[in-house]
Amino acid sequence: MSSRAYSLEQKGRYKEALPLREEIHAIWRKVLGEEHPDTARSYNGVAYDLNAQGRYKEAEEGFRKALDIRRKALGEEHPDTATSYSWVAFNQNAQGRYREAEEGFKKALDIFCKVLGEEHPHTARSYNSVAGNLQAQGGTRRPRRGCARRCPSSARCWARSTPTPPTATTTWPAT
Repeated sequence: MSSRAYSLEQKGRYKEALPLREEIHAIWRKVLGEEHPDTARSYNGVAYDLNAQGRYKEAEEGFRKALDIRRKALGEEHPDTATSYSWVAFNQNAQGRYREAEEGFKKALDIFCKVLGEEHPHTARSYNSVAGNLQAQGGTRRPRRGCARRCPSSARCWARSTPTPPTATTTWPAT
């Protein structure tokens, strides 16, 4: 069922994928309980499909619930928790709430830097997300320098990942 939902999402058929994600979510909640990290993953799956349909307020609830579960189950300094901060921020960015999103993107970057190091692809994506968010706010500020080897300019940060700024439907693993 999960692979079918993923296949539909890859084709941009989020409305068709959503009922599958909701069914998966119901199963995880029943089998594992509300506070399990896999239940958080299923919240993200549902929220991702809602977000991709422009149903941002509904999606935000799911992304925030996943973040809350991960903070409790995995701790603040875990890569999955950082990913959840990013998803909440992507959602806020899509709603034009750039300052709020900036906080989430920077929190994710701090966690990825500390836990995975600067050279990890998730950290690179996180730099990219911060830079994209700052650009959406007017592009006059540079990303905060937080890792051991600092990013000297937003141009270098952009080069570490994809050449285009992230959007609310950027494809990341739904973790």
